[in-house]
Amino acid sequence: MVLVAALVTGEWGHALRALVFATGGADMHPFSEVWWSLAVEVQYYLLLPLMAWLGLRFGPRVPLLLVGIYLAAYAVWWLGLREVWSLSLEARLALGHSIAGRGMVLVFGVLAAWWHLARNEGRPRPDARGDSGARGVADLGLLAILAALAGLLSVVSAHGYFPAELRFGWWHVPEGALWTAFVLVLLTGGGRLRRLFVNPVLGALGVISYSVYLWHLPIRNLLLPPDARLTAAELAWRIPVALAAVIVVSAVSYRVIERPFLLRKPRER
Repeated sequence: MVLVAALVTGEWGHALRALVFATGGADMHPFSEVWWSLAVEVQYYLLLPLMAWLGLRFGPRVPLLLVGIYLAAYAVWWLGLREVWSLSLEARLALGHSIAGRGMVLVFGVLAAWWHLARNEGRPRPDARGDSGARGVADLGLLAILAALAGLLSVVSAHGYFPAELRFGWWHVPEGALWTAFVLVLLTGGGRLRRLFVNPVLGALGVISYSVYLWHLPIRNLLLPPDARLTAAELAWRIPVALAAVIVVSAVSYRVIERPFLLRKPRER
């Protein structure tokens, strides 16, 4: 994809940066807007083994101390003292789109994985049906989580993404907590609403979701340009064509590029 973006945009310097995951986001529009998250993933993959080594070498107090320092720095940053550091807007956005800005979401993921594995160790897989009372509680929980997410994202949308990132980038903390709770409710059995989110159709889309994530923006910008004033008739055919194109291109990308690498991963025994 980096090669395609470089051929289209001519930004070969940015392409080299992207290959080593040193990209902030929109250097190769419209391909690279989502690439910043890949850099955060790599930072996470480098940091987590280091934290594990520190825990094994010096005991759990050292990584816990480092996590505490990070949490304190994160809180101080969003309490307003970030203005004292006189960082440019570009630097503040780059910091927010790094593991420093997204670290809390990763912490939630680690805690959720630990809790889920510890809770289910040696137990049979949860029955998605359960009793009617438990299913009702799970359904109410899912609805409450979705309602809270809708309210939070509506506030962010009202401000605009980048203004929200600069003014109250801590919104990713409640967002990450809500998505974590959503996944855990589904993993612990869910309720009647579970089938809306855990089903063969979404499962098939989940297989190619990484490719969808990478390809959806360039395809959208090609068929649904944000600055174009499209008529209702144009939208009627462009939207389904764009959706179909995203699925087809992503499926091919998964099959040709992603899957061969996944097959090389060591299999669980």
